[in-house]
Amino acid sequence: MTEKITRQMVLDAAKISQEIIDKGLSGEYAHGPKNEEYKRLKQIKEYKDTYNKMSPNVMMKRILKTYQTSHGILDNYEVTGHPYRGNVINSYEWACITPETSGPKPRHLVLPQLYILINSKGIRFGSVYGENVEPSSPFVYAVSKNPTLQKKIYDVLKTKNNNICLWDGGEMSGEDLPTDETKKQIKEWSDVGRVWRKTIRLIGYFYKKDVPNDIHDRIISTLDFLLPIYKSISTA
Repeated sequence: MTEKITRQMVLDAAKISQEIIDKGLSGEYAHGPKNEEYKRLKQIKEYKDTYNKMSPNVMMKRILKTYQTSHGILDNYEVTGHPYRGNVINSYEWACITPETSGPKPRHLVLPQLYILINSKGIRFGSVYGENVEPSSPFVYAVSKNPTLQKKIYDVLKTKNNNICLWDGGEMSGEDLPTDETKKQIKEWSDVGRVWRKTIRLIGYFYKKDVPNDIHDRIISTLDFLLPIYKSISTA
């Protein structure tokens, strides 16, 4: 069973997302009348038939679990996968690494995440805050009030041969990818602190047409760039 994500895996997962949107299932209550229609989705069955019964979130979870092990971040961190169907049906799947705490579950909602997400438009991967992280959280202040970390983020953004950006995707953005209008323009390191807030994502991304054949290596190299920054944020 593969531990690498391929370009075709991303494109096939995006087909599932598009089918969910086309059938009007996105945002529907997962245990309501639309549930049976969800169970009959053609693209999910084809994906599992092709990839050894793995759904996209299981595949992404395996990749992050391997990354966690190979990079020695086993202690005090955990990996979780998040399917299309939770309380509601979503048109995207994702997996993430988060600190392992004793707080109430689901913990990913209130913690910083190192994540991979695939939706109908493509794929994104990097560092993000859980949707219930408070604007005044120490996790947010770890960057907004810390010139040292702002400079580190600026250096990553200016490194050649990566496609990492600062993206303000809003509160709920699982179905979106960055655009020129929503990416933050960073000209000097102090701009990082100026724009930083809980809705900022520090990520790499590819639209479907741009997904490269070496997508797995591109994801891993991006996570490598961001891991020291993520550790500083997640331990604040």
